[in-house]
Amino acid sequence: MLKCHMLEESVGSALGPRPRIKGFEAVLVGATIGLRHDDHIAASRYKLMVDVVRGASLDQLLGHEKGRGRNHANRNHNDRVKAITPATEFSIATGVALDFHRHKRHSVVIALSLADAGSPDFWHEPAIYAATHKLPVIFVVQRKFTKRKHNENSRAADLSSQADKHGLPGIPVDANDAVAVYRVAHEAIDRARRGAGPALIECKAWPFGAEDSLAHMRRYLQWKGFWTDDWGRHTAEQIRREIDHARHRTQSR
Repeated sequence: MLKCHMLEESVGSALGPRPRIKGFEAVLVGATIGLRHDDHIAASRYKLMVDVVRGASLDQLLGHEKGRGRNHANRNHNDRVKAITPATEFSIATGVALDFHRHKRHSVVIALSLADAGSPDFWHEPAIYAATHKLPVIFVVQRKFTKRKHNENSRAADLSSQADKHGLPGIPVDANDAVAVYRVAHEAIDRARRGAGPALIECKAWPFGAEDSLAHMRRYLQWKGFWTDDWGRHTAEQIRREIDHARHRTQSR
């Protein structure tokens, strides 16, 4: 989570126009960090950070992004990625899950929608299809709420209860709590891998009275006895050096 956050702060503007990861760290990392190499993540708009979570080297990632910025054809590619809607992403994810199902593979698909998705119904059709055919796909939707929106329309905004009506488990979770996201995602992934079908994880982000995901994780680690201020500073400095060295090597090529 910290590496994603610091990479965004350090080189975000240099990577061209694209959705930002800030505020999404707990959802992206919690939902994907436990996957196997043969699983699939449908998150074209956040591919850089997904690759970070999956262990790709910063030299490779920054070099690839630098090449995109220099090449006109690749800029067109970036435009196409930027234009991919959550509805399209979820439909593609369902297609990949169908292929896994037909070939009797024990792989799963995670489909991520981390920003405002436009119509709140964008996920219904792929979710219903996936539930009907018991496909191994987990739909992860982050929803941002304002106090006014929550008070006036809380039922309509509750995607998890809608999912239950469509035949797949709907699981609400705090979007700032990476451990909670990981736990529910792990259970949903294990369930899908056993052939029990899809699930929808609704990650609710509250802008009022809630700490950000990194502060939440720090407090959790302190409670477990794993955090010290020296360790936190050392970890941040280590990541900063890694990013700076990767940027320097990439720029000197």
